[in-house]
Amino acid sequence: MTDYKLFAVTGKPILHSKSPDIFNNIFANENVPNIYFRLAASNAQEAIQSFKTLKLSGMSVTAPCKTNIIQLIDYTHIDAKKINAVNTVVNKNGKISGFNTDFISIINSLKNKNIEIANKQCLVIGAGGAARAVVYALTTKNAKVTIVNRTIIKAKLLSTEFNCSYDSFEKLEANIVKAEIIVNCLPVNIEIPFDKLLNKNQVLIDMVYKKSSFTEAAQKIGCTLIKGEEILINQAIPAYHHFFDKQLNNEIAKKLLSDKTKKINFNKIAIIGFMGVGKTSIAKNLANELNYEFIDTDQIIEKNENQSITNIFKTKGEDYFRTKEKETLKNFLNKNKIVLSCGGGIIIDNENIKLLKKKFLVVWLFSSIETSIKRITDNSRPLINDNSLTNIEKIYKKRLPLYAQTCDIAINIENKSISEISQTIIFEIEMMK
Repeated sequence: MTDYKLFAVTGKPILHSKSPDIFNNIFANENVPNIYFRLAASNAQEAIQSFKTLKLSGMSVTAPCKTNIIQLIDYTHIDAKKINAVNTVVNKNGKISGFNTDFISIINSLKNKNIEIANKQCLVIGAGGAARAVVYALTTKNAKVTIVNRTIIKAKLLSTEFNCSYDSFEKLEANIVKAEIIVNCLPVNIEIPFDKLLNKNQVLIDMVYKKSSFTEAAQKIGCTLIKGEEILINQAIPAYHHFFDKQLNNEIAKKLLSDKTKKINFNKIAIIGFMGVGKTSIAKNLANELNYEFIDTDQIIEKNENQSITNIFKTKGEDYFRTKEKETLKNFLNKNKIVLSCGGGIIIDNENIKLLKKKFLVVWLFSSIETSIKRITDNSRPLINDNSLTNIEKIYKKRLPLYAQTCDIAINIENKSISEISQTIIFEIEMMK
């Protein structure tokens, strides 16, 4: 694969993100070899480190990285500074620039439904990061905004910053009744009788993917409803512009999300990655934590062939080994509660990629090429033994887009223990349930 660019969405949690569905469908529509994947990061420092390690062209940024990443990049756009959050970073000529497209998505989502914002009574429920972008969007368009939040001091501070109103959470119902545009920014369900408070003339925006009593009531009553997926698409469109310095046709993006989202099977986990990243150790630890069976494809092949991988390469060749590798993978397609540690080159076969993507939760463990080589201390690596450092780097670069293409989530193993990496995977799985 040549002339490709790598992009990612990063944060914690991140496995739920639908951004890869949008962008990879765009790339398929445009017939370009670019790849967009999910990148786990507990903080902004880790996100930027991974951005540089993988030489990404662009990255979408989610919580908890949006604010702290500002201190780690070379340029921040004025809107992102005012919102104090960056959700899009781009590598432009070696400099990392940051932008915010969240607020644009609010404005454009309303514009697409021919809804005027100026002078409208707007209620924003919540006062966190998502609410900041919403309040900024609405106030810049001269709406009359009221912020309601469980912690009133946060609502007060946000209202002071953007010169709008706030109210206590106890008065939420009264504010819902009089609002013309209501934006829900709370990630948890609010237990109030929306169906008795709303009217069909109101506009409701839900910033959350998950179905809630908020969206159910809006649909029942016939309000104009803008769901989280629509907001996501409308922030991806300007992000695309920052990534490529060109406009994306809005109609293309709107068609690309719905029915192409992969349903992940958490009963089968495949660990992929370049040699030296610790796939076997981490897979074994993860299997123990989940009470799953641990399986190592290389070990299975060695047992069946009664010789080492190195000897198989020497005596029978790489093609023979790859055939056995594919057979081994196929043997476990219908087995559940397993963690499969895959050989580093399993992704060079296109059929293997398709099988892994279809049947497994695929976790890509990565590090810098320098770290991987330092961690390889034995002589059991046939491709290491037979190649110079330069050739190993070529293999790494050749496989990089294949790992990105195959994975459901990527995890940087630098400066982390085996247990920490396993817990990251378990956390992401739990957050999806």
